[in-house]
Amino acid sequence: MTIHFERPIGASADLHELEYISALHQTCPKQVRKNGSITAADIRMLLTSRYGVVVDEDTIKTTVMSGLGGGDSEEEIVDLMEVVSLLLIPTILKCSRVETDKKSPLSGPLPEGVLPPEPDLMKRILKMILEDVTGDAIPKRLDKELIARIFEAFGEMDLSRDEELHEKMIEAANPSGCKNPVLDLEAFANGLVQDIQEYDLKNEIRSTTNFDDVLLTRNMSEIVDDQVVEPSRELTIEDVKEKNKRATPLSMERTAQAVDSTSGNYRNKYLLIMLVSTVIITYFAYWYHRTLFDTSEMCPEYVYDYYSPWTTNTGTIACEIFFSILSWLGTFFVFSLFGLFFVGLGSVGNGVSNTRVWAPLVGLFIVVLLVVPAYLGSENVRGKGLLDTASLLMGIVVMLLHGFNFIVVFLRPQTIEKYPRLKRILRSSRLADRQDMKRAGQVKTNRMVKNALEIRGSSDRGILGSHFACGLHNFAANIDPVEQFGGFRWTWRKLMDNSIVDTYGVWFSDRLLSGNICQYIVSIYVLLAGIQFSLYVLEEYSKDDAKSYVHDVTQFIFDPESNQEMVELFLANFTGLLANYLGNDVGNCSEADFPIDAVETFCNYSSGIYSCDQNATIDYLCSFSNGVTADQSQLDVSQQLALLAASGFNVSALEEAIELSLEEAGNASVDSLYPSSEYMIRIPLIIGTATAFLTSVYLAVTFLPSTTSTILRLRCGQIPTMANEEFNKYRCAPDQVSVILGSMFWGCFLSSILVGGFVGVLVFISLWQATVYFIARVIALFIGVLAVALIRLCMLTVCRITLYRGMYRERPAAANISLVALEWANFSLSVGFILVRMIKIIIAACMFIGRIDTPLLAPKVGKIGGLELDNYPTIFMKDLLQHEAHRHPYLDTLSVMYLYKLRYRDSFGSKAGSSWRLLFVYALMPWMHKYRIQVENDMGFLLQGIVETTRTRLSCVGFAISDGLVELDDEIPESSEGGDDGSKIFRKEASVTKSNCTHLEKENQELRNQVALLMKKQETLTETIRTLEGAIGSTPDCESKDTEEESGDEKEQRP
Repeated sequence: MTIHFERPIGASADLHELEYISALHQTCPKQVRKNGSITAADIRMLLTSRYGVVVDEDTIKTTVMSGLGGGDSEEEIVDLMEVVSLLLIPTILKCSRVETDKKSPLSGPLPEGVLPPEPDLMKRILKMILEDVTGDAIPKRLDKELIARIFEAFGEMDLSRDEELHEKMIEAANPSGCKNPVLDLEAFANGLVQDIQEYDLKNEIRSTTNFDDVLLTRNMSEIVDDQVVEPSRELTIEDVKEKNKRATPLSMERTAQAVDSTSGNYRNKYLLIMLVSTVIITYFAYWYHRTLFDTSEMCPEYVYDYYSPWTTNTGTIACEIFFSILSWLGTFFVFSLFGLFFVGLGSVGNGVSNTRVWAPLVGLFIVVLLVVPAYLGSENVRGKGLLDTASLLMGIVVMLLHGFNFIVVFLRPQTIEKYPRLKRILRSSRLADRQDMKRAGQVKTNRMVKNALEIRGSSDRGILGSHFACGLHNFAANIDPVEQFGGFRWTWRKLMDNSIVDTYGVWFSDRLLSGNICQYIVSIYVLLAGIQFSLYVLEEYSKDDAKSYVHDVTQFIFDPESNQEMVELFLANFTGLLANYLGNDVGNCSEADFPIDAVETFCNYSSGIYSCDQNATIDYLCSFSNGVTADQSQLDVSQQLALLAASGFNVSALEEAIELSLEEAGNASVDSLYPSSEYMIRIPLIIGTATAFLTSVYLAVTFLPSTTSTILRLRCGQIPTMANEEFNKYRCAPDQVSVILGSMFWGCFLSSILVGGFVGVLVFISLWQATVYFIARVIALFIGVLAVALIRLCMLTVCRITLYRGMYRERPAAANISLVALEWANFSLSVGFILVRMIKIIIAACMFIGRIDTPLLAPKVGKIGGLELDNYPTIFMKDLLQHEAHRHPYLDTLSVMYLYKLRYRDSFGSKAGSSWRLLFVYALMPWMHKYRIQVENDMGFLLQGIVETTRTRLSCVGFAISDGLVELDDEIPESSEGGDDGSKIFRKEASVTKSNCTHLEKENQELRNQVALLMKKQETLTETIRTLEGAIGSTPDCESKDTEEESGDEKEQRP
């Protein structure tokens, strides 16, 4: 998966993101609901997992669903349109402040720092509703009939018949109780915001959690003498007490916030990241080597025979398997307890809701206990190593962050506000990232509203006759603009200016960041370890040591029994030669002087070939000579050697001589194979170390850009979620994300070693005297293939230009002949291409061992049945989706609305207010209506209304050509600004020829051209109707034959 991509940024991308958060929000066990609906169980799980709120589903149905979902039945759900209405609550509140009359109670300036809404947003929405329902934008009397008509216009037939709801909506829009209210901007604003006044717009600019904003839990203990809770809140004691009177207590459970990596409920993210990294480095610095042991030492009664089959070593293997299981179980539980103790207790006091002053000091003490004694008590004879120093320095950073937490909890917020420098230092402990995420939610909502308004275009209803239909048409015909997103430089630039958080709302989990920190540590370690190893090899690895090492390796690799057999073979050859010599050259055993001659020949003590025992008898020589020469099979080598030894020959010296000869031959081979020059070792080591270092650095620096790219692709729909049949696999086995941290660490290390080693070996065999000849031949072969490939490329370029156009051939015969020739020519070159491909794939595979963030295998390629060969990209995606389900800005806003509703019950959110906001969404984003959950008859009514309205407008500009006559409508609508020139000319010609329709065929050819243009327009509009019908989701019979079957009355009404 590439890091750089083109991301759509229009209304269609916003719709995909809404589908995405719906898929995240759903908790159904099998497959996500394609209609995007949210149930009470989904809301309960979000609140429990995110905040630890304990609430039953019945309570959610009677509070959240009835007040924010628009109903109170047991089957009630919150559909995607209602989700959008909840997301727009802050925006609607801002509009009510800036757009209403200054004398209105709703009017007021926005708090400093709060993002303003789109200009005149509420006014434009009201205008669209009135024009679609009443025909103009003049405020009409607000009564049940008007509200019913509005609901009917949008296809909400159930709501249009609910008179009790209509009364409540009128009461909400008319809080002053006027006798004859009208639906003007003031009434519209009242209806939209009357029930959500509990929401505080300043939540957006506070460095507080959502839980604090809703429940005011932290601030109750921060009231000072001037009766102000916090400077940004402007709430007095009386305000807080009044809110608490209207509030309902919430039941909570502990969530271990300090180590909550899933929802990020820790105070200081960097503290947890550095603590995890410190524990890992400390473990490898002091304890890892102590946990390593040889399982063979556990089985001393068994001796492993390295050169025998499995059956011979069954007992040894079984013993080692048993102790291997025990050792790994011990490592598993010991390391688990190690992490629980130091990470769990070391993060005490880092919970986001912690108000106990002593808690950060406990965490600080645990960190001191982790790193300081180990550093002071290390017995490394070479001094303090890299890991020792890194452990201590990182531990000091964690201690400082604990100190920051202590200061923030100990001091009052008012005190910190007085000192800007201290405020900047303590930013990470003051929940500034929470403020950034809240701001990102509003940035994204504003962008969604802006994109919707851009789709709507001008304020005119257009040729389709309604804003609703025009909105649907524009959305279906619109092609979203794209922006260049992702990439290395783009991501790091956004990280540096923090816009990746406060603008895009990307929340990186501490697990991924800890793993990324470890990857940077691995990079430094690989570089320093490679340099140290290279110096050791070059300075201390002498040739004698190399010989000894090669000899040991040779003795281990090759069977010692084979070496003994070789010695015996030499001895057998020797004894055979000796027997032949004695029998043929020295004499016959029957002769009396044979023993004397043999002794003089072989045992001349002054210059004899072999040393002989002077006291030994030589009578056995005859037996030796006769036994060998008479029948070779009578005596084996050991018997022959025994006769020789009895005859006085020093057989052991003979064996030693043969062994010494073999060893000297081996040493000669080592000398010939050992690199003849130092550069043959130095250059591969340097290149291999540099390659390994660059590989680890590449894996580290591309991880966050790749993660960001994946998140943004998910949000804009480039990676399908709700419509993806396989999306459910990401919601299964969420505990698998626990392998990510270790996989990132070891994957980066092994990947860098493999790539560096592979490149180093390639360089070495290119310089080694034993292989340089073969490499030279390979290079010559490669150059030859490359030269031919270049010539081939030139020929292909000419052929492609002259013979082909796209997928077709201009000259088929020449193309066929050239294709046959190239096919067989390429057959000879393919061996080189395949070798190059093999090397590239091997290097890529080695590098992708450390890339758990992106798949190496294509989709469905690495899957055999239910087994996924490389499931780490799937696990990585699970981790991203888990954090998105808790920290996505939209879900963050939704959870706040749920909390407000549960906290303030009837004081926040009502069915009447939710209905007003639902109409707001209908007018702003009409394409969302396909996700509106309602009865099929209502949807059919909506569809029929749209189709009939569209056909009526088409009849106004319709025409029929019969015998050269064109029928024109008297009421040709004025086109919107920016209409095409054809429609303007058509209206001009229509006004001239209206009084003499029967003679239209005699008009000039220009009018006929305009008629043809309008025919195309009619075809376009007919196609638009079908597109709208498909967008609505229903398929009534709307073929052209329906248009032809008009009643005679309709035709007669035309002039």
